[in-house]
Amino acid sequence: MRTRIISGTVIALLGAVLILFSETYLLNIVAILLIIGALREVFNACKIDVVELRFFGYLLAVIPLVFELIFDFCFRNTENWFSDKFFGKAVTLSELVQILAVFAIFLIFLTFHKKISYSQIFVTIGGAFLFRYSFSKLIAIGQMYEETAYERVDEIRVLLLILVLCAAALSDTGAYFVGVTLGKHKLCPNISPKKTVEGFIGGIMSNAILFPLIAYVFSKLCYSDLGLNSEMYIHFAVLGIICAIIGLLGDLSASALKREVGIKDFGKLIPGHGGILDRFDSLLFILPAFAYYAEHILEFKKTTFF
Repeated sequence: MRTRIISGTVIALLGAVLILFSETYLLNIVAILLIIGALREVFNACKIDVVELRFFGYLLAVIPLVFELIFDFCFRNTENWFSDKFFGKAVTLSELVQILAVFAIFLIFLTFHKKISYSQIFVTIGGAFLFRYSFSKLIAIGQMYEETAYERVDEIRVLLLILVLCAAALSDTGAYFVGVTLGKHKLCPNISPKKTVEGFIGGIMSNAILFPLIAYVFSKLCYSDLGLNSEMYIHFAVLGIICAIIGLLGDLSASALKREVGIKDFGKLIPGHGGILDRFDSLLFILPAFAYYAEHILEFKKTTFF
């Protein structure tokens, strides 16, 4: 337990650093590292050992984010015609590389068909797209909204990052304490024996209460008028509930996969927690849902000329 607490504290501090420097390229780099780490753990769990297959799986997973990072860094301050021209080529080039990576994966399957199963091929391709789609939403949240559309857009982005990074931890904490105190009915005994229905409800209630509370405290500490009102606080409560439910889906899915392949943890990167997927399995599912809700449903205070 002591090791787990220490590791959790370190993760929290790293999360704070990530939020503080979210306006830099740190979000992009962290997303790329999470994608690579998660895909590596799936490769190990599914015993995908052919080096060529792993290489093109990594390439398929991260090449769009790598191209976006490189081209943005190199051309963001250039003349418009130059920037537009090369950004367009970056997208086109990224799509071309992805197509070639998929072709290469199936060519490797034909070459090493005695060592590779068809299920491993689709795990490679599916994992590459899933991890990229989910973890890239971290970048999207950190860059959400046009600067000219909302007042205090920087504070809004920080608040959203705080909520999404804390979503799983808040619901897990609530679920743990309620489950230990009141838990009697097993939720999914064949997949995760320790989870209870009472704990699940406790996690939902924790997020429903803490999401609006965090938003309120944040707005007061920053002295920012973000346009928060009773309707917005209801939206934050609903968002917290959604994150708790979807986070549990991610947690149980990862547990089911571990049971299927016969492992206890995906890795040993984080002492007391396991690997990246052991710690961030819930976040993998939470990020896309959170990003959609924040972009299409939440209504912060807009600039006066909008």
